[in-house]
Amino acid sequence: MSPPLALSDRLGPLGLWTSAFDAMAPGDIPGVMDAVESQGWGTLWFAESRVGREAMSLASLLLSHTERMVIATGVANLWFRDPWAAAKGQAFLTEASGDRFILGLGVGHRGVTPRSKSEYGRPVDTLSDYVAAVDRIHRDEAQAFAGRRVLAALGPRMLALSASTSAGAISYLGPVSHTRSARASLGPEPFLAVSLKVALGRKAEVLEVARASVAGPLQLRNYTANLVRLGHGEADVLAAADGVVHDLVAMGTVDDVASRVQAHLDVGADHVALEVVADRTEDVLAAWAELSTMRITRVSRDRGAGIDGQRCPGDIA
Repeated sequence: MSPPLALSDRLGPLGLWTSAFDAMAPGDIPGVMDAVESQGWGTLWFAESRVGREAMSLASLLLSHTERMVIATGVANLWFRDPWAAAKGQAFLTEASGDRFILGLGVGHRGVTPRSKSEYGRPVDTLSDYVAAVDRIHRDEAQAFAGRRVLAALGPRMLALSASTSAGAISYLGPVSHTRSARASLGPEPFLAVSLKVALGRKAEVLEVARASVAGPLQLRNYTANLVRLGHGEADVLAAADGVVHDLVAMGTVDDVASRVQAHLDVGADHVALEVVADRTEDVLAAWAELSTMRITRVSRDRGAGIDGQRCPGDIA
């Protein structure tokens, strides 16, 4: 297998992130993917949870109904499959799709994953051991597959693991200040993708939808600790106070969202995956079409200057 291109070049600065497929009838998914690809989106990340669809199976379906898009797990939970299944699944999907699959891996959340507290262990050590086992199964092609893999990471130790064992990291539920600190932890070269929640509409009207989208995750220890580390008060985080919601969700017009995306890129993100939050699945799909008109400026690898010219999803597929 040929060495992978740098993920920043393959994925470009903008993509989508969604959990919408968990509630979607399988027969409706091909039409949705055709529409999304025709809008020009180059990358789509999807979530995996214990109450949703299995990641490798869903990735296979999404890849089979697209021609150009990169499909990425955001992220596949290591507790749901052993290292052999993860390694072999990645290898098959990479080959079958013409190298359009990215494996995002994560350790999940203590108390949410169906494991005992003692078995869950220390997250960094657990994920490190799992990734090493995956790479042993890949054997001679371990380096190439590591270049097609990212790890879910928030804290410095997990970010360091991402930099040393994989192409880089994807972060979830982090403000711009976290993107800045994550880049500092990773160093200049490893890939950094960030997910960004988006609520289109008048800010006063979408604030409660935005709050509801973060209220549950903010009860999880790793997200709470990350935001407290960045300067938010713990009580405000647990209550999903207005200031916290505004930091985590880009609300307003497409231009407002573009400004927040640009802020993440300017402080070190290579790629921003937009997670639309809305009351109905059809509103999510409509927002994807509206967001496909977004225009942003790429940021060069020196983290300093933008590259001349405006880019939209169709330019970076």
